[in-house]
Amino acid sequence: MREPKYQDESGSKTGNWYLNRFEYFEFYGFQGETKLKFICIIVCISSYLSIISAPIYFSPLLAWLVYVTCCTLYILHKKVCKIEGYFLFPQRIINRFKRYEKQIDMEDFDSVATLSRENK
Repeated sequence: MREPKYQDESGSKTGNWYLNRFEYFEFYGFQGETKLKFICIIVCISSYLSIISAPIYFSPLLAWLVYVTCCTLYILHKKVCKIEGYFLFPQRIINRFKRYEKQIDMEDFDSVATLSRENK
């Protein structure tokens, strides 16, 4: 059993940190990140408030806009992003974050041991 400080993102007691390294990537902060956060906050608030007064056929588009901006803020806060992406999330935003990806060594002992255990 792993100690709490070595648990993975899901918080399981056994942990599968090394498998998660193949499903997610971490990225560095980049120039213009605070500007992007500010724009996301403004768009999220304005879209949320305009859902009430907009016609019913614009509501799904505005709800999607609120979803995308909230997901972007969450990703920017955590600095961890799924490689496969998120539900109804634009791939071009993920590709932008991927340009600032942290490089990790997939050939280290723990990753190789976990991969060989999974292939059995």
